[in-house]
Amino acid sequence: MDENILNWIVGFVEGEGCFTLTVSEKVYANTKSLQLHPVFQISIGENDKQILDLIKNTLGIGTITKKPKIYWERFGFTAQNQFNYRVSNVMDCKKIYSFFNGKMLSSKNKSMQTWYACLMLIEQYKHLTKEGLIEILLLRDNINGVSKRKNYKDYNYYLKIVEDMDAKGFFSEYWYNRKKKLAECGRVQVKGNNVIYKNIY
Repeated sequence: MDENILNWIVGFVEGEGCFTLTVSEKVYANTKSLQLHPVFQISIGENDKQILDLIKNTLGIGTITKKPKIYWERFGFTAQNQFNYRVSNVMDCKKIYSFFNGKMLSSKNKSMQTWYACLMLIEQYKHLTKEGLIEILLLRDNINGVSKRKNYKDYNYYLKIVEDMDAKGFFSEYWYNRKKKLAECGRVQVKGNNVIYKNIY
């Protein structure tokens, strides 16, 4: 790869990249539960889509989609029509980390390291335990300054949901094993004594 292009991508991501962890609320057995999704993304005006094409082709992973300005307004942002480059499964997010780790000089590196800590806990299925989920939610509040978003839901908001999940037995050994099995189903391939990870989450 061209060293100048790689260095340019690192600098661009330090300014425009976003490491985050999205939380989805799902209802099961009349109780809310939480799903976590690590995400790396870059959004840019529609006139500069070629920059995202360059980054995607260089990294070899991720997807590019068009996001109209009405999409960003839902999150409290005022923006034009944009294109969004997104990487959102554990294994590809690990590749993103490997690419940028040790190269960033700005405060974005601290956000990436915190994001990666969440990523590792998820990969180890710690989010399927009460203690692990709480740890991840606490870390999440320190990623990328996302708490500044107008509609951002922080740890204090999700804690009640976690407590309700615990009261309903969502963190029992039975549920842990069941959810772990579902998380693996169709996404992890075992070959001989080796486990070959595919897309997880």
